Amino acid sequence: MKANLPLFVTMIGLLALLWPHALMGQNASEWKKTPTGLEYLHIPMSGNKKTIQRGDYVTFHVLLKNYRDSVLMNSYERGPIPDLKVEAPDNPADVSQIFPYLAEGDSVVVKVSVDSLAKYSHRAMPDFTPPGTSLIYHLKILKVKSALAFEEEKNAAEAAQKNQEKAQIEEYAQKKQWKPVVLPSGLQYVVLQPGTGPLPKAGEKVEVHYVGKLLNEKIFDTSREEVAKANGQYNPNRPYGPFSFTLGRQEVIAGWDEGLAQLPVGTKAVLLIPSALGYGARGAGRDIPPYSVLVFEVELVSVKPAQP
Repeated sequence: MKANLPLFVTMIGLLALLWPHALMGQNASEWKKTPTGLEYLHIPMSGNKKTIQRGDYVTFHVLLKNYRDSVLMNSYERGPIPDLKVEAPDNPADVSQIFPYLAEGDSVVVKVSVDSLAKYSHRAMPDFTPPGTSLIYHLKILKVKSALAFEEEKNAAEAAQKNQEKAQIEEYAQKKQWKPVVLPSGLQYVVLQPGTGPLPKAGEKVEVHYVGKLLNEKIFDTSREEVAKANGQYNPNRPYGPFSFTLGRQEVIAGWDEGLAQLPVGTKAVLLIPSALGYGARGAGRDIPPYSVLVFEVELVSVKPAQP
């Protein structure tokens, strides 16, 4: 099975894929072994003498083949493995043990014994990796970040995302002619109809009617049957009615726990929830993309005392 590489792969990346065939003809003395028995052939390309340290974050390409030269994984087709934290693996056959021998820009070919993998992982290996054979990893180190650099980059990206979503919420609220209450977490809410009951407390059981949608007004879920029918989302196999959960127990997204705690019983309101208090970078299914601001029209129907 041959790798089907996109045209934009660099010559270095292409050479990394072609090396296996050339390298197999090299003398055995050119291969080295780690203290745990991994065989490797290091191809230094960068001239960088600073090797990868434990705690660094590494972005790299990997081409993985079995003993028949069949491709089992090819990141050149789907994109590199991003920001993997380099830690001391528990498994002596883990290929990540090779990282401290490399520097940014380097390539390496690593033979990993299938027998060792089975032994240390305590799992049977699939049929295409029979005993007595090896898995062959071809790694190309693209980028190395220190833990500090990774954290700084992450914080900067989170701050930029937070500012972007804040602007999106403000624009949405202006279009609706709302003046929302803004909480330190970034959550905003607008009271449409004040309630006259008590404020719910953590540990109490609350019942809530809701309509959940994105900033483009697309509804992704609702507890109200009439809304589901009107928007072509009615599901006869699910019950409709107020949703019940225990407040403050992380049974729902953080924006719900925080937002509903601000509303007396009977209140109808809109919660404007930034992605960090919703589904974040992962999103939720097909309807909620990553980094989505969520708009929830809610009605706090009732509160029941905490169970002893």
